[in-house]
Amino acid sequence: MTERDTKIALITGVLGQDGSYLAELLMAKGYQVIGTSHRGEQRTKLSGAAKEIEVLGLDLADGEAIRALIKRYRPHHLYNLAARASSAQLFDDVVATTRINGLAVVHMLEAIRTESAQTRFCQASSSEVFAKAAQSPQNELTPLRPRNAYGAAKVLAQNMVEAYRERYGIFACTAVPFNHESPRRTHSVRELCELAFGRLGLDYRQHVVVDPHHERKADAVELRGDSRKARLRLGWRPAIGFKELVYMMVDADYKALSPNPVPGENRSPKGGARV
Repeated sequence: MTERDTKIALITGVLGQDGSYLAELLMAKGYQVIGTSHRGEQRTKLSGAAKEIEVLGLDLADGEAIRALIKRYRPHHLYNLAARASSAQLFDDVVATTRINGLAVVHMLEAIRTESAQTRFCQASSSEVFAKAAQSPQNELTPLRPRNAYGAAKVLAQNMVEAYRERYGIFACTAVPFNHESPRRTHSVRELCELAFGRLGLDYRQHVVVDPHHERKADAVELRGDSRKARLRLGWRPAIGFKELVYMMVDADYKALSPNPVPGENRSPKGGARV
């Protein structure tokens, strides 16, 4: 296979949890992966990849930079996984959130339409688009009802993806991830703390202080994706439970920080011996 025949995948937010796993998957399938990050240009070696990937600096508020990037590489696949997403940023700068999470997607779609019509585009949305939903679990037919600037910008992007797909016939789709974790990401919710500290034989209440000013308002309904279609059509089943996942995350961090064995690593999550 020549360099010309190699398919190119462009991933924004490639250094994040989802971006890094996706990059490794595509590289294993023979793609040339080019990533972008707000942290600037660099070459990096992902933990599960055989070789380095090129990471370009990209300001998602810069529409011309987005157009130039897509015109330069004309990627076969473009995955937009970058976003302004932390809880502290939900309403601190609504204009910036709208530009990066919403308007940037419009720039990508327009650049694909005018510069790279063969590019297949996937936009990562969020369960926040269902924050005020009246039903749980949510599916493709659940009305989009966000309650903060982050979710509203994601709705804008999602609607524009649909509009460009129907008006111009480009391949554009939206994925709606719900809460998902891995050893490449950690959380501070109460249950996760209880399991994580318990994995090391500690009581989280002796080490964690909760600031009520930063507590998130309770969701109107549980944000939970309806997985029936994936189960029925694709045969998908979850392979790892929540407790097992938390233990994986703690073990990964412990191993990175200490050469000593993880306390209890020879025990199953239920306390029985592993075989």
